[in-house]
Amino acid sequence: NRHQAMAAAIPDCDALIAGGMGSGAVEAFRSAGLQVILTDIPGVEVAVTAFAEGKIQDLTAERAD
Repeated sequence: NRHQAMAAAIPDCDALIAGGMGSGAVEAFRSAGLQVILTDIPGVEVAVTAFAEGKIQDLTAERAD
């Protein structure tokens, strides 16, 4: 499926940070071994820094539809 193809295109990634995602995509990325983090942090650099510092709030349970 398309989510598996997207995951295959980023084999060097361990985590995927996004603002929103459907539950099918979340499960496909997780099945590919990626840590999926959905957040309300608006900027990429700010979100990545928060992730690297262990300060990112994971909203996956609330945001995956």
